[in-house]
Amino acid sequence: MKQILLPLKPYLRWVILGGTVFFLATALKDHWQEVAAIRIAGSGWASLAIALLITLLAHTWAGWVWSWILQALQQPFGNWWGVQVYLKTNIAKYLPGNVWQYYGRIWAITLTEDSAFWIEHYPLLPLLGEVGFLGLRGTGFLFTWLAISPLNPDQIPQLYTAFSFAWLLGLLIPGAPGGLGMFEATAIALLDRYFSAGVILSVVALFRLVSILAEATGAGLATLSERRWGQK
Repeated sequence: MKQILLPLKPYLRWVILGGTVFFLATALKDHWQEVAAIRIAGSGWASLAIALLITLLAHTWAGWVWSWILQALQQPFGNWWGVQVYLKTNIAKYLPGNVWQYYGRIWAITLTEDSAFWIEHYPLLPLLGEVGFLGLRGTGFLFTWLAISPLNPDQIPQLYTAFSFAWLLGLLIPGAPGGLGMFEATAIALLDRYFSAGVILSVVALFRLVSILAEATGAGLATLSERRWGQK
């Protein structure tokens, strides 16, 4: 069975990508009138601004946690250096292959040092830090939702759960770079029974825009800070 499936492996991501695009296109075709009817009020733009800031904070925090991971592997890099490298390379996840952000970080590590990697204890602190990162990303998603539609308090746990699962599948399943399409399709599938399809489509599209803008802003700020103050 393994020998049969192995030649098909290179085509798996294209099958997943094609199925995801078809699902999203079908959902948009069926509900485009609902999406077109949605308007963002003044308070909605404020919510989007908050979502952008929280998402930028989440990626900055992820860079800080990445520096903890390096330190746990006995790599003596500073926290701010880790944030700079993480933010500069994070935008590369949208390139074909979805590996270039990791390549950039590995290249940066092997360029400042040539020491061996080892771990002395379970990296509990980085694990907790990553949970905090996911919580911040979920909060950004929540404020993006509030820009489109009001929420009841009892709906918030459901949104956090759906976001977390969609984010995880977008990270793990091969297909479009950066989870593009996979995250959106999963979120729509999980929330379609409980919310208006037009609202869900609008939220996931806006959240992707907020995410890309935050990642691009983070990369720009990291580059500027490195040029001004150098690597520390």
